[in-house]
Amino acid sequence: MKKQLLERVESDVEEIIDFLQGLIKKKSSNPPGDTREAISYVSKFLEEREIEHRILRPDKEKPNIVSKIEFEKPGRNLTLNGHVDVFPVSDTEAWKHDPWSGVLENGRIYGRGACDMKAGVTALVYTFIILSELSEKLSGSITLTVVSDEETGGRLGSGWLIENIPEVRGDCCINAEPSSPHTIRFGEKGILWFKVSIHAPGAHGAYTHLSFLSPLFHTHLSSNPIKIAAKIISDLENLKNLPVKHPKTLAETLKEGRQEAEIALGSGGFNVMSNISVNFGVINGGIKKQHDT
Repeated sequence: MKKQLLERVESDVEEIIDFLQGLIKKKSSNPPGDTREAISYVSKFLEEREIEHRILRPDKEKPNIVSKIEFEKPGRNLTLNGHVDVFPVSDTEAWKHDPWSGVLENGRIYGRGACDMKAGVTALVYTFIILSELSEKLSGSITLTVVSDEETGGRLGSGWLIENIPEVRGDCCINAEPSSPHTIRFGEKGILWFKVSIHAPGAHGAYTHLSFLSPLFHTHLSSNPIKIAAKIISDLENLKNLPVKHPKTLAETLKEGRQEAEIALGSGGFNVMSNISVNFGVINGGIKKQHDT
């Protein structure tokens, strides 16, 4: 069967490239996150091949596609997962080609999302179609999920599907993210995002040393929020020192892939994979308010 599948892919390679170029042309930056054109493009392609599917809309501008095929014999369910939203284009002049052109030049396809991850979505869609034609030789089922919200957290994409559509919960999931050209990744760390807001009454910068004075001086006495933020950042950095205990099989597998991890992620990449990492993102400060005297 492997030979048959590879031959089929080779015979369809021009069509596959054409599909990808067309998908890149559908603008789907997130934010703002309007991916209706891209989802409609994939939906029309499935319709033309008589593949039944549903379009689910947790948000009118962020629809998701779900399609499931049951094979002849009972078995486990494989879920294919990819997203059509892409990171925004900040400077079109910096591009060799129009980022929404999908130009093919010297064996490379240029465009926003060509890598992350419209090429992956293309691979998943064609995998789904080809396997659907071999249902008599396969067991179990296969579910295709093409989602609209990944770049901003996935709350209305894969996250919403998992919470609301039970059939997408496969025994195994293949996600075609371009995480590494060196190795197939089999999992990912959990994530905890949080926002810290620090408020203080404010004070005149010349009198910050007068903290021992009476409350009568409260108009110019205040803790400095910037110093508080710096202390919080310093303390959070210590999270990286917490010990992480992996299950034996996972620890062994990670160890086996150490060399590839260092190649793919650079020196220290293995430690990032196997331990807690901490990142500080956007820092915003308030504006100085003007008061009438």
